[in-house]
Amino acid sequence: GEAAGEAARYMLAPGAVIGLTSVGPSGARVNLTSGGQTVYNDRYVRSGQSLSYTGTNGSQCWVSLMSLQQGNPGAASFKVGCNS
Repeated sequence: GEAAGEAARYMLAPGAVIGLTSVGPSGARVNLTSGGQTVYNDRYVRSGQSLSYTGTNGSQCWVSLMSLQQGNPGAASFKVGCNS
């Protein structure tokens, strides 16, 4: 599925939240939590790059940065998926 919006926090798979800390011309810094545990903290992700994480049910999940809109905090769209 896809998650997009002006907010700096996005719900991903059940129990996972990605937070946008800053958006630059070619990437963004994100925080990712899954099941209340921090997976990535202020991690830089380039457009088109994926980050993998373990979902709350133990499945392998990923989130990739699709597009960016610079600003403060800016906006981004993500594509997410899990291997069931």
